Formats: sequence, structure tokens, C-alpha cells
Amino acid sequence: MRLGIFGGTFDPIHFGHLRIAETAREALALDRVMFIPVGAPVHRARPPRAGREHRYAMCIAATDTHPDFMVSRIETENPEPSYTLDTLQRIHAERPDDHLHLIIGADEAVAFPTWHEPKGILALARLAVATRPGLDRDALYERLPEWQSEHMDVLPPLHIGISSTDIRARFLDGRSVRYLMPDEVRIHIEKYALYG
Repeated sequence: MRLGIFGGTFDPIHFGHLRIAETAREALALDRVMFIPVGAPVHRARPPRAGREHRYAMCIAATDTHPDFMVSRIETENPEPSYTLDTLQRIHAERPDDHLHLIIGADEAVAFPTWHEPKGILALARLAVATRPGLDRDALYERLPEWQSEHMDVLPPLHIGISSTDIRARFLDGRSVRYLMPDEVRIHIEKYALYG
């Protein structure tokens, strides 16, 4: 099986995340995409606004109707911060015959050489990189070391200006979030007043 691994805080998950996952699935002929909401992020100064159970539930709500999307608790069940390498090693141990593709954004791709054990990650998974304006395919290949770029696929361009930061601010200010996220996610956020 060709399996996409898409980790993130998903605080909250929105249509930008879903379009990246669907683009990766289609462009790389992935059989499934596994969303992995992080439990305790390693590289963030502050914890996510919504707790791990809420972020897991929002991912379930957002992906439930897609037959090729799935959500894993592999990090939300772990009380300790998880490095990407640790998570991939666990997935590989459970699914040794799967071909793993780690879905990341362009900014993460540029920072990737500073990650914990980046070459160990590439031994387990190819990178699937979503570009952004200013960091297109050519700009990425110019900035990245060859040992990374030879284990990387760049996804077709997506220009979706949606961010979790903006969505949280909209909830705080009482502005509309319609058409930025699935209604099921919005309903969960409103029910539990996650960002109010």
C-alpha cells in the first residue's frame, strides 16, 4: 500500500489541510492518507489551543466521509512529545510492506535538515512537499541539499490562503468561518467553545 502520512497540530483542521491531502493522494497515487494530530508538539513554544482529544475529534469529523482518509491516535495517545522519526518507526513496524510518503509544507521542507534525524526519516519515507507562493518547485530544489531533494516529490501547486491562526482569530472576534472548514468541524468548535 502507498500510504501518505500527514501530521500536524490541526488546531483546527481546515479545507487547506484537506486539499493538500487530496492533492497528495491524487498526484502520488496514494491508497490512503493517514492524518496524525500531534499530542505534544516538539518544536512549539506554546501548546495547541485545543486539547489533543478535540483536535483528534475534529480530524475525524473533517475526514469521515472520505473513503481514503483515516485518522491515527499514534501521537495523541502518547503523553510524551513524539519526533517524526519515532512515529514513522512505529508505523513501519505495524505496516512493514507499506510505502510511506510524509506530507509536509514548503517551509517545513526548508527546515527539514534541522529536524531530529532527518536522514533516518528519509530511510523510512519519501517527502511529499506542498509548495506555497515564493517557495515553488524550482525555489525548493535550489535551497535544499541533494540528499533531501532526491527523496522528495513536489506536489502540484495549491494556492489556498487559509490558516489555522486566522481561523482561531475569527472565532475570537466573532467573524464568519464559513467555507474555511467543514461544517462538522465548525460545529464541534462551537459546541465546546474551543477558540472563544
